[in-house]
Amino acid sequence: MGYTIYHDLHIAVSQQEIYNAITDPKHLINWWPQKCTGEPVHGAEYNFYFTKEYNWFGKVIKAEKIRRFI
Repeated sequence: MGYTIYHDLHIAVSQQEIYNAITDPKHLINWWPQKCTGEPVHGAEYNFYFTKEYNWFGKVIKAEKIRRFI
């Protein structure tokens, strides 16, 4: 059994600002990991560093500027 969390958020900023907030490491560290590296392009790898025990990596599956980031 898997778990999924979905959120509907209404944010009064441009789509570009939202996309940057969830894809640009310099913005991600404002609200999620302590350190972050990565680039929002297909196949790129992100590193989400929280602590030594929680040093996560993720691969970009799809990146469509402003529209989609998986």
